Amino acid sequence: MDATYQSLGGGQQQITAADDREVAQINFRRGLISGAVSVGIRPPNLDWAVRPYMLAGLGSYWFRSAVDWPVFLDQPAFSETITSRANGMHLGVGLEAPISRMVFFVETRVQRVGEAPRSNFVPVSVGLRMR
Repeated sequence: MDATYQSLGGGQQQITAADDREVAQINFRRGLISGAVSVGIRPPNLDWAVRPYMLAGLGSYWFRSAVDWPVFLDQPAFSETITSRANGMHLGVGLEAPISRMVFFVETRVQRVGEAPRSNFVPVSVGLRMR
């Protein structure tokens, strides 16, 4: 079971008039919060210092988008945050190395989220977990 936050980037976007004149600039940020349950498969009787594994699971994903609008066409400036939720699944591979009472791991997953059109993500995770 895991919970993660992934930044999906952000930046600025210019809004132009029909004559290509810049009339406003907006700032935006996007993120993804997820909770997932996974089943891990490890090769049996493998006594290596670094061990491979595969995982598959289901999760719930919350997308969050925040936009800051400046004063635009006599409208006051405002900020808006939109959150939506979708279910999804993931499939991944990783490597783990036991260190004392902890396990160091590196893994990557393909996350497929939502109905058609689906969103696909390929995060890489590095961390420690308790044995």
